Amino acid sequence: MGFPESKFPVKGTYTAQSPSLYKTLDYDQDEIWREIKRVCDEDKEGKFTPGQQIYYNAPFFCNPILFRDPELERIINEYYYCTRLNIPLGKDLDSTSAWRIQCFAIIHTEVIALENRKIEMQRKNAAKHS
Repeated sequence: MGFPESKFPVKGTYTAQSPSLYKTLDYDQDEIWREIKRVCDEDKEGKFTPGQQIYYNAPFFCNPILFRDPELERIINEYYYCTRLNIPLGKDLDSTSAWRIQCFAIIHTEVIALENRKIEMQRKNAAKHS
């Protein structure tokens, strides 16, 4: 995930409007993470997953390429190999790392949320055109 065309730099300090506080802030790495927490905490009703909250809001205050991590991209690819091609996650549950299982659970939650969001948007579009 990343947007090289973002107006925000990957390093250094810059000014941007906070989507959670509705005021201009000076952003550095620490402030970016505070904003991430505020954005995730905004959704009191749990309408979106934390991943969706970050996905929809991050481009307003930082360059999303900051979240690109080759290790996590590898884990996401493994998730798809396991789920789509029916390849086992490990030899057995006891020998599979808890970290990998946790990553797969998080990815699964996000995938289900994306699928549900897609269905919701299709229903709204269908209702709008009928």
